[in-house]
Amino acid sequence: FLMQRSGDSVADELDLSSLRPPAGRIPPAFPNCVFDPSSHQWIAKSLVSHLPVDVRGQILRGRTHQVETARSGASSCRCCGEKIASASIRFGYPTKDHRGDFGAIPAWLHLECARCDEALVKLARRGEDALQAKVVGYDTFSEEKRAEVRESLLRPWAPTEETAPAEIAPRDLPPHPTPAALQVALLPFQAEGLGWMLAREEEATAGGILADEMGMGKTLQTIALMLERKSVGPTLVVCPAAAMLQWRNEIVKFTAPGTLEVELYYGCDRKGQEYHGRTNLVVLTTYQTLEADYRHEVNKGRVTCEWCGRMFQPSKLGYHQKYFCGPEAERTEKQQKSQRKTELSELKTEAVKRMKIGGRETDIVLNPLAAIRTVVGRRLRAKGTPAPKAATAATAATAAAASEDDGAPASPTPVKGSRGRGRGRGRGRGRGQKRKSPSDGQGDP
Repeated sequence: FLMQRSGDSVADELDLSSLRPPAGRIPPAFPNCVFDPSSHQWIAKSLVSHLPVDVRGQILRGRTHQVETARSGASSCRCCGEKIASASIRFGYPTKDHRGDFGAIPAWLHLECARCDEALVKLARRGEDALQAKVVGYDTFSEEKRAEVRESLLRPWAPTEETAPAEIAPRDLPPHPTPAALQVALLPFQAEGLGWMLAREEEATAGGILADEMGMGKTLQTIALMLERKSVGPTLVVCPAAAMLQWRNEIVKFTAPGTLEVELYYGCDRKGQEYHGRTNLVVLTTYQTLEADYRHEVNKGRVTCEWCGRMFQPSKLGYHQKYFCGPEAERTEKQQKSQRKTELSELKTEAVKRMKIGGRETDIVLNPLAAIRTVVGRRLRAKGTPAPKAATAATAATAAAASEDDGAPASPTPVKGSRGRGRGRGRGRGRGQKRKSPSDGQGDP
């Protein structure tokens, strides 16, 4: 909220009326547009060639406006800025905008605000035939609606003059004296804040929000409130974990010894602490600790589902067994659509994984755990062991020996060789060469 000093005026420094568009000014129309009745879209004439052949024969040429009954209350009037109510009459005309599929979108106007469109008013003055020839959808209205539209368009347009917002009178916040137990004197604005907080505590809706800037002494003002207004029990302060020590140090530093005690409700041994009956105690805790204790207490009342074994709150168990779990559970049509959307999302994920870029399948992995498994698997395969190759050679030798025993000549076993990286000594067999049989005495060791 804004705070004004005496003699200063925000309205004098900032002219807020210049930030608003003038009343009655509407965006310019996009000329040379045609209307497609099948899709209810305005299309730039230069983009008509992009339409299918069967659609080109249906487009309406020579139209400048459209009128219809608003199908929803989502559109806004481009003249006054207010929402156009559902089932009310609205006028539209094409404006140039890149968000449209064909370079144009309709600018909507209330029936009352349509009088600020001079081109539309000229059509109304020319008569019924001009409106039917230039306005899409006008011929679909009944005679009563047509008469209402013409009467509204021919009524004189008188734009309302915008008035400057009324100035907010500065509030008179009486300061409150500094508490005796506070070791430092409050600044004038801090004394006003203390007086405001004490006044709020006396109202029916006790409490409030102290929204001073950082470094203005919000903690000190709150400590002064604790000293001035005695509570019937301990005072709980919930703050981030990083601010707990700041609160403790400021309470110890700025209060008289023995005035307020400070304890931290934090950590694993917090359950054994006792605070009842201690009025001068300030308990500091964090949001996470408060949430954990709340969930612990709430979960005591959870019950187990007899079908799936999961635990639910009693108010949620009936909903779970009615739609999701049990022999009589039946999902609604909307829930079934949600399930189909989830399955479709999984299919899209698989499609991305199998997507081909540059003629090769990609290794895109959307699941982090799957990505870790993929990388670890590659590392293990890159190290490799000679055991599989040795087993292959032994198998080939056994097969050759068995062939000799049967009297059949040993046929060389084709084995896919590895392509050598160097020349001369140590060069491996090329791709497609056959491995010699161990029976010739020249096989691999």
